[in-house]
Amino acid sequence: NGVETMKALRSIRAGIRVILMTAYTAAELLAEAEREGAVEVLAKPVAVPKLVRMLEELAQGARRVLLVDDDPEFLTMLRERLSKHGFTALQAASLSAALEQLEEDHPGVVVLDLRLPDVAARDSILAVKQMSPAGVLILWSSNGAAIEDGDATIPGSWMYASLRKPFPPGRHVSL
Repeated sequence: NGVETMKALRSIRAGIRVILMTAYTAAELLAEAEREGAVEVLAKPVAVPKLVRMLEELAQGARRVLLVDDDPEFLTMLRERLSKHGFTALQAASLSAALEQLEEDHPGVVVLDLRLPDVAARDSILAVKQMSPAGVLILWSSNGAAIEDGDATIPGSWMYASLRKPFPPGRHVSL
């Protein structure tokens, strides 16, 4: 079924965004699709204008990156570098600001500092994945132990990559 196919695709490419289409309305299957992070479940016959609008939004979201870090200088430098490569880089200095950006702007990628003030790394990750289950998540930290803890405490399918700061941003722009 579509949910199993989506799981198989995610085992190959974590963070892939999936729109499911079905002629069936089994509540259990629809709930599982939602839990697994399907962008949307569309009923067949598919309303093509709705699908086209959704695809246009998703394509725009793929070039929008939300940078979450409490270091304003680092955010500004990285935003400028990403902008030069055609990305729209949004900034958030706290988890609450990041969640607001996710709700309003639906960026395709979130680059999340694991050392935000007043919140545990795991709580930040869970909050971001709840708000954007199909979004690509990249973790970063200046603390190698925090990255290892983050990598070890979340499902591998939730995270695309982890980076240790400082890093040369130009080298990672293709992510």
